[in-house]
Amino acid sequence: MSFVKGKTEKLQNFNILMFVLFVSSNIALLAMTTLCFSLIVLLATYPLSSLIFHPIFQTQSGSRMEWKVTTVDFFYAEAAINSIHC
Repeated sequence: MSFVKGKTEKLQNFNILMFVLFVSSNIALLAMTTLCFSLIVLLATYPLSSLIFHPIFQTQSGSRMEWKVTTVDFFYAEAAINSIHC
């Protein structure tokens, strides 16, 4: 009888472990989905030039945004490209 009791305790512990793994994997999947969705929304709504060029060189000209191109802009662009390749 103790053999059956030991088997059921092991099975119950295994079921608890599987439930914990299932819940934690769902939480991780939800976190990754939220992160990817927010990144897509950020890239879709934020101007790409603002990600590459530093905003300090941005000037307002009427209703149009203009960029003063300096060597610092190319430094930021090169750093962005290098971070993608690394």
